[in-house]
Amino acid sequence: QMGMGQGSIANAPGLLSKECCVRSVTDDMYLTHTINALGRGVISQHWVSMPQVKNIELPAGYFIRDMKILGDTLYMGGYCVDVVGRHGLLCRLPLSVFDNGGGMLSTDIAPPFEVMPDLISSVTGNNAKNRITAISRIEPYRYGGAVNVAFTADNEILIDNILVYSQVGLGKYRYTINGNDAMFLYNKDMVEHFTDIAVTDNYVVAASYIRDSMYQYLRVFPKSGYLAPTMSVLPSGLMFYQYVGAFCQGMNDQEVISDVRLSALPGDGFITGSLYRSGREHGLSAKTFAIAGDRAVLVQSVNMPGVATDVLRWRMDDVRHNASSGHVLMLATMAGMPDAVVRSRIFDVDPGNIVVPILHTYAPDHRFLSLDNRPAGGFFAVGEKIMSPLPLYCWRNLGVTPNACGLVDQMRPYKTAPLLYELSRPGNMSKPGFRVQSDSVSVYEDASQVECQ
Repeated sequence: QMGMGQGSIANAPGLLSKECCVRSVTDDMYLTHTINALGRGVISQHWVSMPQVKNIELPAGYFIRDMKILGDTLYMGGYCVDVVGRHGLLCRLPLSVFDNGGGMLSTDIAPPFEVMPDLISSVTGNNAKNRITAISRIEPYRYGGAVNVAFTADNEILIDNILVYSQVGLGKYRYTINGNDAMFLYNKDMVEHFTDIAVTDNYVVAASYIRDSMYQYLRVFPKSGYLAPTMSVLPSGLMFYQYVGAFCQGMNDQEVISDVRLSALPGDGFITGSLYRSGREHGLSAKTFAIAGDRAVLVQSVNMPGVATDVLRWRMDDVRHNASSGHVLMLATMAGMPDAVVRSRIFDVDPGNIVVPILHTYAPDHRFLSLDNRPAGGFFAVGEKIMSPLPLYCWRNLGVTPNACGLVDQMRPYKTAPLLYELSRPGNMSKPGFRVQSDSVSVYEDASQVECQ
């Protein structure tokens, strides 16, 4: 462990940095997903104040891409691998399992394929199938007396059992007393590549970039109408599910060179972070939006130019709003200003005034892949040491300020005024995909204490 006071970096022996994700529970405790030396997915409980880790090993073939906490439950999205292939996976785990072993891991697994009851525009014949291969980003929320999980998912469409389309669609899983149900938007036009999803007070917001020109896109759905299809019967007698009134909003300002990430802001606002290319200029873009009349309204937009060094390695990882500080932290791998080295950088953005100079911090010897806010301020980040990749390293910091673990630079943004335009793209809809394979799956619990070094 290095550093005192403001921050510290610790490594957890036996845990690898592959597939790593972090989510805070309290100021002193956080959870991670990663892989152990045996190649098994592991959910771990870490403390800042104690040099120990509690591990829960997931069933063989289960791996997590994203996880969020709602109430007393950890919700997870990812994929599982079995003899049939790779399937999208949603899991629930009571937080009490770390304290007393109580509770079970509940899993919902997408089937190998599902016959599509409606046809995408470019397909002839009726032999179209869809399969969800991974759930990448999730956001659980309560609505209509149930817990809902909005998600983005990698999916494949097969025609006559031949893979024809690989894309990313949108989904919703709803946990009810009488059973669980799901909806999935195939993204039939294959223009949008969805990269993140967030939930405001009254809306679900999905961010994407478009494949043909790499511009940023948005979809805003009222919670009451998020993936709620209208059913009709075609002349052929097939059931047809169509999402009515869906639309997109696009930006016209610059090309996106990595995933667009977003976070909800208080009320019905949200912020996006992306890496961009505009002519010869490369950098990080931040945009804030309000929602009015079921549409996003651009509030502020800034660019922070970096140095166009090894742009192929640039990556946008996380955007996380902190309710205590009111600020937003963004984790991106890029070359900054004045430091031109490609590094994992954590930016501290004030969403109420994003045009002021923005601080960013980095640990020179480390690469971080996932970020979450520490409730009282600061952050938790997880990743690896650059010179010795694979072991998991965890960085805890009380703020984006200089300390023994990290250095701080400043980048000066400039205001932009892009056009936010609308277009209609309803997409086709079907009823999923998701069915519970079993009521619950027992978790193999390994509560051994692992010292941090």
